[in-house]
Amino acid sequence: MELTIVIDAQNDNAKPASLHAISRVVEKAVQDHNQLLYTMNVFNAEESDHFILDTYGCDIAREALPKNTTYPRQILWKRQANCDWSTTKLSKYKKISIVGYYTDTSVITNALILHSYYPDIPICVYSNACEGTNEVAHLAALLVMKNCGIIVKEDNTDDTISE
Repeated sequence: MELTIVIDAQNDNAKPASLHAISRVVEKAVQDHNQLLYTMNVFNAEESDHFILDTYGCDIAREALPKNTTYPRQILWKRQANCDWSTTKLSKYKKISIVGYYTDTSVITNALILHSYYPDIPICVYSNACEGTNEVAHLAALLVMKNCGIIVKEDNTDDTISE
């Protein structure tokens, strides 16, 4: 079984080009019967102007959700760039794929933390289904991840894990 993690694909982050690519990754995960896990930033109005609980901006973007609305998925709430993966049992997965926002903050920190907790599970980031705070930061984060042993691919059209 494989796991696809969609990081912070919330309406406050949503960009059309990357959402389209995220949607393709999610639909492929559904087609392959893979597990879906969404991370979400959540704050209250006193802390931030974005990701305020129970607002449209905090909701997962519709395009990032499976078209089959009954497909099971998990949500992991967080209040910083990375999740606490220490209590999450992911060793049953043969591969973990990651997509989402922002490549140079949340995506890279979660990918590297997961890689350190689960060094024997291939971690794959699909670059066209991620978006950085800017293009230079996005490309730099992809390079760092690749140099640290994360598999970086343009998209999920090829299921092989070779690099």
